[in-house]
Amino acid sequence: TWPAETNTWIDHWLVRATQGVTKRANSVFAIGPLPSDENWLSRVEQFYHSQGLPAIFHISDASTTELDALLQADGYELDMPCDVMAGDSQQIASLALERIQLFYPEAFSLELVNSPSVTEEWLSAFLSLEKYPEERRSIYQGLCERMPSPKAFITLKENGQIVALGTAIVEGEWAGFVNVIVHEEYRGKGYGYAILHALTAWSI
Repeated sequence: TWPAETNTWIDHWLVRATQGVTKRANSVFAIGPLPSDENWLSRVEQFYHSQGLPAIFHISDASTTELDALLQADGYELDMPCDVMAGDSQQIASLALERIQLFYPEAFSLELVNSPSVTEEWLSAFLSLEKYPEERRSIYQGLCERMPSPKAFITLKENGQIVALGTAIVEGEWAGFVNVIVHEEYRGKGYGYAILHALTAWSI
């Protein structure tokens, strides 16, 4: 769901680089056993050195159990633990809608763009809400455009101002939600639930 600008393969491992912006797009997607090439670590480090980037490994339950220990023994450190949550789409949509209706009566409007290209308005709001510099616009635009379709970019507005947004990407019977953010001054109004419901309903 977060395709890199530059990709190379070491056996079945996908090695990704995108000017250093986000770890997902600048790390080794290490799925399955170690590569057959015994020099896999040197090859990974050479690739990232050529990009002017540190070598980072994306390790998950799908990685071989020995990888973490091998990297630690070579001086690597755990940097950014992440959680991926999953649930039944229909149940999540129903729960989110229930919470909105019971606890959050605020008026708001939702807009959805179902397109291969992200809009300038959505991208500008994303950079602003995340407090990212304008210099990153082209990088994030590229990431959004490389995301596989079908995908949707959703905005939530209060009094005409975008105060929350999110992205959904559907692949087979799975939907992935990324870029979900609510303006810090508008949190506690249930807008996160509204975005979650909209993303889930669209995905279904």
